[in-house]
Amino acid sequence: DNLKNVTTFKRMFPGGINRNDMKHLYLMRHAKSSWDDPFIKDHERPLNERGIRAAQFMGAWVSQHLNMPEVIISSSATRAQQTAEIFIQASSFRGKYQQSEILYGSGPRDYAEVLSKNLASTNLVMLIAHNPTIEEFVEKSTGKKYDFPTAALAHLKLDINFWQDIVEAKKVNVGGFWKPKDLMTND
Repeated sequence: DNLKNVTTFKRMFPGGINRNDMKHLYLMRHAKSSWDDPFIKDHERPLNERGIRAAQFMGAWVSQHLNMPEVIISSSATRAQQTAEIFIQASSFRGKYQQSEILYGSGPRDYAEVLSKNLASTNLVMLIAHNPTIEEFVEKSTGKKYDFPTAALAHLKLDINFWQDIVEAKKVNVGGFWKPKDLMTND
């Protein structure tokens, strides 16, 4: 079913996403982090080996199956930054990468603040952040509940012209939802 969504998505946007009447948002939860050091601050926790493999896999998978984002914005937490950096290395990403302090310890409404800044001409953005905020944002936006394991990715299609309108978006659809564990067993 998810591969059908990918094929449909690629058919809808064969040359990439350049429509101005819709915005696309990829939401990715950071990959699995290490709990080996009980004294390290939560913000500083790095990825573990499984997390590194999952971030590499998702970067390669997205570059082969989906349109690449124009901008990737990660939380300032070490595990989110590492997820973004590994994803970027494993993919064909050639866009802009930035970090946001707001995405660490934030709520769903804070995503709108991040998206409404400096993204006017951008149609496809990826946020790499944390639970429970990702799950809450997807549920509030779509009315559907998704369980986001580490490195999971959702594609939201927003019926808006400008990122500033995200809070008022009347129609938000899920274009796909992928978990690395499921994809790795299918490849």
